[in-house]
Amino acid sequence: MIAWGGVISCFPSASGRSLDSDETSRTTMWLIAGGATLAFLFSMGSSMVTAAYDAAAAANDGIDPELIDMSATNTLDVLASIAFYAVSIASILMMINMVRGNFTGSPLGTDEPSAQAVNRIALTPGSTTIRQLIAAGAGPDTEIDVISDDWDEEE
Repeated sequence: MIAWGGVISCFPSASGRSLDSDETSRTTMWLIAGGATLAFLFSMGSSMVTAAYDAAAAANDGIDPELIDMSATNTLDVLASIAFYAVSIASILMMINMVRGNFTGSPLGTDEPSAQAVNRIALTPGSTTIRQLIAAGAGPDTEIDVISDDWDEEE
């Protein structure tokens, strides 16, 4: 998992481009974690069942080792193999993500520039929406002056 995190964090710096999809990176992390954990647990379960059967056969000299049903260990070994396929699939998905990112990922440090907010906007009386103000370039620090004909008459 540490190496996988290193790939996700160091590849963009090394290639100068971001990975193609952050969602694919998260998916591969889950596949690696789940697949490796399940493969380990199934494999250890199979080993423990085999050791228990061997100990039972050794303790009872009268039991023929051929009579012991070892199908449980075979099933656990198959499940461990299937679970480890998740790790292989995650590796393939990550390589595809890296290759796509190397060719089509956005270059680092060249994110789209943020629009410069204007300092002051003059509005005429009437209805105005926030969307119209943002489209006109207003930012959080923009001063809005409302121009009214009533003020001209008062002066």
